[in-house]
Amino acid sequence: MVAKANMDDSKSLTNALLKGDTTNVNSTLDNLFKSSAGPTKQAIAPPPAVASLVSKKDISKLSKRKQKQALAERAEQAAIKARELSSLPPLKRKRKADVLESSEEKAEEEEKKDDVKVPKRTVVDEKEKNERTIFIGNVPVACCEEKSKSKALKRTFATYGAIESMRFRSTAFSETLPRKAAFIAKKFHDQRSVTNAYIVYKSKESADKALAMNGQLFMDKHLRVDNAANPKPYDRKRSVFVGNLPFDAEEEELWEFFADCGAIDNVRLVRDKKTNIGKGIGYVQFTRRAAVDLALALDDKPIREKHTLRIQRCKDQIVKPTTATTTSGVTGKKSRTKEGSKKSTSKGSGAKVPVDKKSRHRKALNVFEGARASKSSGNKFKIGKTTSNKKQKRH
Repeated sequence: MVAKANMDDSKSLTNALLKGDTTNVNSTLDNLFKSSAGPTKQAIAPPPAVASLVSKKDISKLSKRKQKQALAERAEQAAIKARELSSLPPLKRKRKADVLESSEEKAEEEEKKDDVKVPKRTVVDEKEKNERTIFIGNVPVACCEEKSKSKALKRTFATYGAIESMRFRSTAFSETLPRKAAFIAKKFHDQRSVTNAYIVYKSKESADKALAMNGQLFMDKHLRVDNAANPKPYDRKRSVFVGNLPFDAEEEELWEFFADCGAIDNVRLVRDKKTNIGKGIGYVQFTRRAAVDLALALDDKPIREKHTLRIQRCKDQIVKPTTATTTSGVTGKKSRTKEGSKKSTSKGSGAKVPVDKKSRHRKALNVFEGARASKSSGNKFKIGKTTSNKKQKRH
C-alpha cells in the first residue's frame, strides 16, 4: 500500500511539472526502480557460535583453575540439552537423546583415533626395506614428465615381482625452487635428459631378480641397476677412468664411444649432489678384463670437437699404514715399531717414533725453498764459503 501511494505521488508530480506532456520523458530509470526487489530488509545477526568444549582427556592436562572452568562449561552444556529434551514430547525426546548420544560417541572415537600414535620404523625395518630396494640409473626424464612413461617403467620392473613404491631422485631443475615444488610444477632442466629412480619390492627375491635389467635398453637408454643396500663390488681390473669429459656429458655418449672395446657392465659419471652438474670425470666397467687394453688405446681420442678424453687404468685405493708406540713398564723407555715407512706420533704419550733410513733420506730431499738444510739428527749444517765466492771477493 505504501509503495502504491508513493507511485501515485510521483505520477502526480510529473504531470504537474510537465503539464501532462510525458512523450519525451526517459523512463528507463523509473522502470529499473519498479523492477527492483523492493525495500531492503534489516540484516539479522547470526546466532553466536557455541565454543567447542574441551575433551575429557585434555581436561587433566590443564591447570586447576582452567579445569574448573572447563567442567563448568560442560555442566552448563549438559543442562541446556536437558532443558531442550524436557520441552519435547516423549517420542521426539527419545529420538533426540539417541542422536545426541551417537554424536558424542563419534566425537570420542575421533579423539581416540587422533591419539593413536603411528609406530616408528626401527633400524631393522629400514635395513630390511633397503634390501628390497633397487637403484636405477640413467632413467629418461620423460618418466617424470608423463604418467604413461612412468607406468611403462613400472610395468617393465613389475615382471620380476610385486612393487611396493617407486620414487625419482637426482633430478635437475631449471629454477631454484624447493625440490618437491619444482617436481610438481615439472620445472625440469632442458639440458638434462636422464635421472635416477628407486623401486621398492615387496620381497627381497624380487629385488634380486630385477638386477638382471642392468645394461638393458629402456627408451633408448642403457639402465644401470644395482641393489641399494648391497651394491656390487667395484672391480678396478675391469674398469677404466675417463677424464676431460664435458660437464654436460651423459652416459649414452660413453656407451657409444667404448662400444667396440667389448661388452660394458655399467657407466658411471660423477656429478655434483646439489646442482647435478657433471664434474668432468667418470668410470666405465667392462664385463671382461681384455676390454681394458682396447679402451686404453682410445686415449687422447676426441669425443666432441673440443674434448679429447684422458683414459687411464683405475688404481687401488691407497691406505696409509698405521704405526704404534709402546713404553716398557719397568724402564719407561720407548720401544720402536716399524709398521710402514711414515713417521707418526701417538695421541696418548705424544712421543715421536723413529723411522728407517729410507724415509730419512726421503725427508732430506723434501727441503722447502728458504729453509736451511739440516741433518737427519736435527743439527744444522754449517754454511762455509766456497772457492768461487772467495775469488769473486778478490776481484
